[in-house]
Amino acid sequence: MKYGYFDSDNSFSITTPKTPRHWYNYIFNDNYIGCVSQVAFGESFCQDSMGRRIPLVVGRQLYVVDIDARDYWTANGLPIAQRYDLFETNHKPGITTITTERSGIKVIFRIYLHASEHGEIWDVEVINTSPIARKLRVIPHAATDIDGPYTIQTYNTGTAWFDSPSNTIILKSAWKFGGPDLHEVYGFMCGSVSPDGYDTRKNAFVGVYGTAMQPEALDEDLACRNTECLGEKFCAAFQNTFSIEPNEVKHFRYVIGCVNSPEEIPASAEAMLSTTPAAAEKRGAAALGGVKISTPNEALNSLANTWLQYQTVLGARWARVRHNGYRDIVSDCDCLATFNPELSWQCIKRILTYQYSNGYAPRTFKDGAICDNNFADCAVGIPMAVYNAVCELGNPALLEEEVAFNDGTTASVYEHCKRAMDFLWNFKGLHGLIKIWGGDWNDCMNSAGLEGKGSSVWLSLAWCYANKLFGELAAMLGKTDDAAQSKARGEEFAATINDVAWDGEYYVCAYKDDGSVLGSHTNVEGKIFLIPQLWSIISGVVTSERLPKVLNTIDVALHDEAGTLVSKPGYSCVDNSIGIMGTKPAGVHENGGIYLHTMAWKLATDAILGRSSKLYESLQLTIPVTDLGEEHMREPYIMCNSVFGKETGYRYKTPGQSWRSASGQWLLKSLINFVFGLKPTMVGLRIEPCMPEQWDGASIEKQFRGSVYTITYKHTGAKKLIVNGNPIEGYIVPVAKCGEQISVVCEF
Repeated sequence: MKYGYFDSDNSFSITTPKTPRHWYNYIFNDNYIGCVSQVAFGESFCQDSMGRRIPLVVGRQLYVVDIDARDYWTANGLPIAQRYDLFETNHKPGITTITTERSGIKVIFRIYLHASEHGEIWDVEVINTSPIARKLRVIPHAATDIDGPYTIQTYNTGTAWFDSPSNTIILKSAWKFGGPDLHEVYGFMCGSVSPDGYDTRKNAFVGVYGTAMQPEALDEDLACRNTECLGEKFCAAFQNTFSIEPNEVKHFRYVIGCVNSPEEIPASAEAMLSTTPAAAEKRGAAALGGVKISTPNEALNSLANTWLQYQTVLGARWARVRHNGYRDIVSDCDCLATFNPELSWQCIKRILTYQYSNGYAPRTFKDGAICDNNFADCAVGIPMAVYNAVCELGNPALLEEEVAFNDGTTASVYEHCKRAMDFLWNFKGLHGLIKIWGGDWNDCMNSAGLEGKGSSVWLSLAWCYANKLFGELAAMLGKTDDAAQSKARGEEFAATINDVAWDGEYYVCAYKDDGSVLGSHTNVEGKIFLIPQLWSIISGVVTSERLPKVLNTIDVALHDEAGTLVSKPGYSCVDNSIGIMGTKPAGVHENGGIYLHTMAWKLATDAILGRSSKLYESLQLTIPVTDLGEEHMREPYIMCNSVFGKETGYRYKTPGQSWRSASGQWLLKSLINFVFGLKPTMVGLRIEPCMPEQWDGASIEKQFRGSVYTITYKHTGAKKLIVNGNPIEGYIVPVAKCGEQISVVCEF
């Protein structure tokens, strides 16, 4: 690969500081999250249970000063123009390690977290690889907005100082955090070795005219200036000066954290300072490993066995990072159940506490409030996630666990699901379809139904799918009336959708408040949308007579050599009756681009229909590195949200944002549940794959209810399962005794 390689442990090593864009890792616990690129660029913040945030770190630099040579550089690769004898960054779940060597000084810089503290840890090893003794300084510097961002011609009002008795920088400010009222919070920076210098004032260290990559204090003095700060912009810089012999190793550990009172600093600092890189690495991998695939594509194996799982865990806790999206977390919990159903169940119960007691679910919880944002689709994912977690765990009694609503009243998990289904069933607009209100999956159609009349075809199809799963949940608990009602509603609604949403060759997308249609041949722009076609298949609503036309729409009308378009043609100008979608250039994201989340759904539909050749073609366009080793201009180790379409000119085939997307989560689910064909049932593990012929001999190892199932796939043309050497009837491998090793050969 051009910029790096997968290591044997599936971590990814980047061999140049100058990748096409920052290639990130995310480090997180339940209270704190950090974004770290290959050159330590990124930000970190604390978050409370209601989405209030403190932006603790907004920039990182680790300076190395050669005192005798009167030279300095950074150990993290910025500015890019610096030259190194060695540069390598290793990203792995829970930790990023940057290794540089310059002028005979090698530095290993590790960034990671404690299990629960509000802060991050910088572990630094300095090695003298030169033949002579050296006199050096190491200066870690964190830019921070704990005192608020700096704006020209305004001021900051916090105070910062160095506390000599504890050798700690303290940054005092005020935030609404953990409650609705402003109160004092205290940032701090300290280290494992007492400092001989420090700075808390940005204008003293970085300087009025300097930059973080060329601070005035180092240009002029090669040292910190020991400053306090009041009413100016904060920074946090520590300084350790030392001599180092040839081949000698010096070790420093620094932490920057946030607490509610000065009395809490010693315990928090000690907890972080005592956290080793090995502990952070172990914790980062702890939630992963419930499935392990082996295919001819080693890059895909590394992606699925580590990074897609890590991306899913991140999503189930932090959604899309920028906000705590309800439907995002619910969907990611659904995907998380495929490899870690225990964690999925805990995350599901947490997100249910933000649901309204009438069944409606909000868009997000942020800045201390539950924010509805007029979104209609957030509740539809609840039964999907609950169903998959319960089936993976094999325990219907979980449905009877009591969980609070956001008003403090409680109900069983089953009741949460029932109210979600009932709310949407009664939340109907034009043509008897479920209202789109301020957006469905396509949250950029946020103006189409604000008057409460417009309706969504996708959301109606998704309801049909969720309703089917809810009916099975009802049957598990012996609630025959609910199961019967679910069946009757599903049949009725499927007929309605087929009656009012069919455009002759495909399903339309939505109806706006004024009654006009989106996604019809009658439109000039936005004639066809992909997801109603895909979900007509996933939900089972499409009729056998219409299926060929739907597939022709997907395969031909929406085909692009870079993937399957999410809509076509893109809107070319602002249409306030649709929403943000029309403000994006044509070919960008939902507006006529290739959305990889929908590409992952397409993999599922191809598998449902047994279209293995189409599935293989789509997979090569969806994953970052193909079977042939072709790289799709993306980070090889993580999924991005989209690929830009032809209308974008020079941006064609280039990627959108990485990490903050459901594409990785749903790609993993599509691989496990549909391509490898592993679906949990109450009586055992169903194995019904749609495997590319190119993958003869592929295998998957899955932990399922305390046992390990190893399934090897052989392309023979037959369809049969051989379990521990014995052929079985049907496609369900019975539940094994806890701790058993089950070997399955699946012929396809």
